[in-house]
Amino acid sequence: GAYGEGMSDCVSVVITDSPLLGLGFQNNCTVPLRNADNTVQYPCSTPIHSCGRVISGCVWDTREALIAAGVSNYRELLSSWTINSILVHTGTEITPQITIDFLTLDDDDADLSNGSPHYDQINEGFSLHNMTAPIPSVTCSTPGSNPVASNIDGAVSVGGIACASNGITVENTYARVFTAAELGGQYSFECINFGLDNGGSYLAGQVKVWIDANGGTPSQSDLSLVATYPVGLYNGNDQTVTVSGETVCIELTGAETLVVTIDIPASGDGFVTFAGGSTSGSETWILSDPCGISDFVTLASIGFPNIHWWVELSGNVGCGCPWDLNGDDTVSGADLGLLLLQWQLPSDDADFDGDGIVDGSDIGIMLINWGPCG
Repeated sequence: GAYGEGMSDCVSVVITDSPLLGLGFQNNCTVPLRNADNTVQYPCSTPIHSCGRVISGCVWDTREALIAAGVSNYRELLSSWTINSILVHTGTEITPQITIDFLTLDDDDADLSNGSPHYDQINEGFSLHNMTAPIPSVTCSTPGSNPVASNIDGAVSVGGIACASNGITVENTYARVFTAAELGGQYSFECINFGLDNGGSYLAGQVKVWIDANGGTPSQSDLSLVATYPVGLYNGNDQTVTVSGETVCIELTGAETLVVTIDIPASGDGFVTFAGGSTSGSETWILSDPCGISDFVTLASIGFPNIHWWVELSGNVGCGCPWDLNGDDTVSGADLGLLLLQWQLPSDDADFDGDGIVDGSDIGIMLINWGPCG
């Protein structure tokens, strides 16, 4: 299969330290049969010889990332990961499990959730071919002094409800709602903690923060996106998981509410849902298109009134004035100019929505907060 073809090319790469494969095969010693320096993407539907280039490309681009990072023994590492990964592979196909195999071989503490010594380089090389590595777990480096939790008892001891087929969950989205009264009107945070149950293999999910202009029942048509956090959903029950990013400041007025959602993709081998408790000050909401739930409904409305997702905002009442980039207590043209100097770049102070780059959404957030601070 494609795996065998690709891995034989990988062996050539680690032996010769060159991307040129099969030189002379076509009676020309300067023209390769295949090239590991390629952009072939997973999944691949072309013939197996061609699709094998996915994995050889991953290995070559990991080599390049290791060299760029100044890893002097890159050949030793790459050879070890490549050869030993063959021993743990099953089947004839190329899948993202190979990425996990490389990380496992690089790991030094038997815990992939915290990454591995060369996680960044392996992820960089494999991501270039749509074989992205699992997202490492994070901790909250700046916990807030005024945390606000959705469940009264703060428990993460009850498994959640999910739409599933034969015990294997399909796509599910869950939501919790926080009111202006709960957050003090104006609230800032860098971290969100939540409960998770995963009875299957790793999945990549997303936690999102929204403002609901109308309050009450969250509806997709009323939600305005504030921040998105990729999150790794690892195997295990009654987990407390953290997402973290740039400081998010929100100010709720009138009926507005803050909505936290998690998108959990379909599992291939298990039951994946939220974790929480049985007592709550508000409802838990679910959306699942495969089950015909095309907009949010409460768990109570489908027969589960006493199971609630635990979500905690780890932040502080009040926001300060993060949009005042020059510190003159007014958000003005001078601050817009400083933002534009960082356009399309990562930034610690002008990336207001925490998406990793300064762009139009950050200008929008600045304009919403235009004028004197406070």
